[in-house]
Amino acid sequence: MAKNKVSEWDTTASNNTDIAGINIAEGCAPSGINNAIREVMAQIKDMQTGSDSDGLVVGGVFTSSGGAVFSSTVTMSGTNNMSGINNIGTTTTSSTILSGLVTQTTSSKLYLDDSVTTASAPPLSWDGDTNTGIYRPAADTMALVTGGSDRLTINPSGVVIIGTGEATTSVAGNILRSPSGAGTNIAGSNLEIQAGNGTGTAGSGSIVLKTAAAGSSGSTANTLTQRLLVTKNGGFSFGSGATDYGTAGQVLKSAGDAPPTFSSPLTSGTAVASTSGTSVDFTSIPSWVKRITVMLNGVSLSGTDNLLVQIGSGSLTTSGYVSGGFGYGATISSTAGFIVPSNSAARLTTAQVVITNVSGNIWIASCVFGAEIATVGGGVSTGTITIGGALDRVSVTRTGTNTFDAGSINILYE
Repeated sequence: MAKNKVSEWDTTASNNTDIAGINIAEGCAPSGINNAIREVMAQIKDMQTGSDSDGLVVGGVFTSSGGAVFSSTVTMSGTNNMSGINNIGTTTTSSTILSGLVTQTTSSKLYLDDSVTTASAPPLSWDGDTNTGIYRPAADTMALVTGGSDRLTINPSGVVIIGTGEATTSVAGNILRSPSGAGTNIAGSNLEIQAGNGTGTAGSGSIVLKTAAAGSSGSTANTLTQRLLVTKNGGFSFGSGATDYGTAGQVLKSAGDAPPTFSSPLTSGTAVASTSGTSVDFTSIPSWVKRITVMLNGVSLSGTDNLLVQIGSGSLTTSGYVSGGFGYGATISSTAGFIVPSNSAARLTTAQVVITNVSGNIWIASCVFGAEIATVGGGVSTGTITIGGALDRVSVTRTGTNTFDAGSINILYE
């Protein structure tokens, strides 16, 4: 076969008896040698320019100190040092050191070795630090490694996994997580978020979480706003620019889909003077309340009626109570409210009525009461009622037609 390009030449010299059909065997015409040399020069030039579509195979060390331009397929199986400007078209390499500027031509691709898929020897690494770089643990998965260990993995679903662990998971994207444990009954690892550490008395930075509320229509991105701040001392606050960390003993109270607030575990109403009228009402009690304490301080009526505490949802429930008690030497009951015996115009009643939610809209009450005149004594009472909805009001009234003429009343709820 005529040897029309360099790749068709034979590494055994005796097999090269022609070039492009020109006879160069022993005893050939002298003109054949001249023509053969000219053909050799032409074929090498064709290889240099790539016009013969010949690929370049380098089995040893390939050194390019100027510039290397590869417009065809180049296979490099040895160690290749390129210190100039290198334009690579379609190239397959197993160990290539590129120390200069590497530019790929339009539509060209640079492939890493598909067979190298271990963290200990990532195909994209550094000379002298070959266990640090990028590799592919599995199909459609990419991992960053340092010191031969996985540090950050992006799985096929787009989940970013921090640390050594599984390379794939069924969890969807836009999630940052630490790896799950491998094996049976193995706990997953912790995910730590750390602020930058300062020196000396400076401590460290805060951890700030931000989101963006909906803005106006258009293509302008909405503004990110601080939602949660964790300080270097472990305190935290909510909302834009918030610095309210609460005080010792307070609890966090939800505000629905708005920043929560710090407050006392108990919410106090405003004390109301019970010096006139026929009832003292407290409304707008939140639906989440489970316990209410009604406090009577030196309350007095104009006659011998007994005191009643009523509750309701939207309106007061004035019937259906099962309530009774003992006080001042007598027993007494009521179906109109939780009874608080008084039955004397001379008594200044001090009482604490605790109303507790059992379940649903079922409420029970317990009362301890006494008079501010020691010789008269006191007593206890209890009761239960089911109301028509979520409790939102409490009222203190009387069993008859008397009016209030002394004292004050307030509530606490939780």
